[in-house]
Amino acid sequence: VFTAWSIVQQTLAFRIQDTLALDTRATAQTYGYTMMTMASASLFAQAVLVQRLKLPPVLLLRAGMPLLAGAVALLIWAAALPAFFVAMALLGLGMGLCGPGVKATMSLAVGGREQGALAGIASAVPALGFILGPVAGTALYQVDPHYPYILTTLILLPACVAAFRVRQHTHAET
Repeated sequence: VFTAWSIVQQTLAFRIQDTLALDTRATAQTYGYTMMTMASASLFAQAVLVQRLKLPPVLLLRAGMPLLAGAVALLIWAAALPAFFVAMALLGLGMGLCGPGVKATMSLAVGGREQGALAGIASAVPALGFILGPVAGTALYQVDPHYPYILTTLILLPACVAAFRVRQHTHAET
């Protein structure tokens, strides 16, 4: 998820500029608005959907992962400004659901003694994604502007399948 997100974050301004033929000022402004849309949708997902619906973490993953994959797949074909906004709104909703879903699912799967180790791993994984994603995304963008989003979709599809294979598990202390 974090590798996928970092690829989008790193390449989206270039994609917007190239697709819409914008100058640097208009690109920065448009990119900023798309990021604001994504952040607003993520905030809505976390503040309203997650908090009020009280869905089990596994359901958050099962709702969020397809939203992420669909959002990035939309970016493959996005050719107009509304498509970029819709994609980023879906991405924000997906991230807003997946973030709490992943963390809660992981936390529930281990006992109290393992929580510290899990917290360390859970903190390191996003950093790794933000190391790998920008390098892969920008390299692929130079070959073809669609390739970063194709790769990201290919990364997220098995993650979607995995989200539906995860069983809700609560670790019982022994």
